[in-house]
Amino acid sequence: MTPARSIAKILSKQIMACGFRVNSVHDPIEGLTMALRLRPDMVITSQVMKGLNGVDLIRALKAMEVTEKIPCAVLTSQELDAAAFSRLPEGSPVLRSGGNFADDFAKVVTQFGLG
Repeated sequence: MTPARSIAKILSKQIMACGFRVNSVHDPIEGLTMALRLRPDMVITSQVMKGLNGVDLIRALKAMEVTEKIPCAVLTSQELDAAAFSRLPEGSPVLRSGGNFADDFAKVVTQFGLG
């Protein structure tokens, strides 16, 4: 879930190149609804979104029994020591956008046993 369509398109292509199917939404509330309906293997959300940031979206997913076991990661260009990330549920990684994304994504795939 990322509001920037160009970033979503680039990252979707990288993720699909690894053999994964991607569903993209650009609104965090729509993303919550989709996660409830589809029960995806993983949710990657942007930290910066209108109305609800990525950390809060992950906290919401982890608070619901029906989605609490879905692996989640937050995507950001912010510094990893930003205060917001201290509120991430345990085990929810931060993916750095840009040149670090591929390496970070590979680690997350391994961490969650998705590969």
